[in-house]
Amino acid sequence: MKTKIFFLIFLFLPSGLLAGDITLFFQNGTEKVIKTDDQIIRFDNMNIVKISGLENFKSIKSLSLRGNKISEIGFLNSVNNIEKIDLSHNNINIITSLNIKGLKVLNLSYNRIRKIEGLDNLSNVIELNLQSNRLKKIENLSHLTRLKSLNLIYNMIKKIEGLENLRLLYTLQLSSNKITKIDGLKNCVELSNLLLDRNRITKIENINHLYKLINLSLIFNKIRKIENINKLTQLRHLSLRNNRIRKKEGVEKLYNLQHFDLNYLM
Repeated sequence: MKTKIFFLIFLFLPSGLLAGDITLFFQNGTEKVIKTDDQIIRFDNMNIVKISGLENFKSIKSLSLRGNKISEIGFLNSVNNIEKIDLSHNNINIITSLNIKGLKVLNLSYNRIRKIEGLDNLSNVIELNLQSNRLKKIENLSHLTRLKSLNLIYNMIKKIEGLENLRLLYTLQLSSNKITKIDGLKNCVELSNLLLDRNRITKIENINHLYKLINLSLIFNKIRKIENINKLTQLRHLSLRNNRIRKKEGVEKLYNLQHFDLNYLM
């Protein structure tokens, strides 16, 4: 009878919640085995170069390995149900093809990535952060049809492109790049936040159809005139500081505008 009771208890233990081992490999050549059953795993700023054993944890929801020395990320494919991954501030050069069906948030900011790739199977991702890498082109995002937030600040991007399938995009951050023209946003009709500070833009154009736009920031560009925004009636925040604009005009129909930054005219 005792044996039978034990069997039933074991049978109904939640799958993936049994404690198991994770092995951390450090930059100095040492390693450490950690036993855990947490759904949220965080090993930040520990000089980790590699991690193994994640395949034993079927119910991990969040994994943070920021501030380490990781360069290869193929090991992530062993945790198919994970929802949030933070690998910012590492040494990643290439995005190895990822196949994590449950992933919703991916942070690869502050790495050394030169090309957007390996994301085709991440169809459920809603937030992607690639800030402060070495990207020159927006590409290979067509499968991320649920994406709502895209951060590409501090890269070397010259053109806004490759966003045709991102119809649900809510926030687009492209500040501190080398963009010369506002373009490529035809299908991004859900866009509410557009950040294009510190680029080389000379004209406000190709955004008058973004009727849901709430926040538009074009600080530190080369714009000479406020134009082509008269239909953005939902706009609340407009930042045009440090451009070459000499007249406050073209905003008469923006009835919901709450913050209008046009200081330090040049």
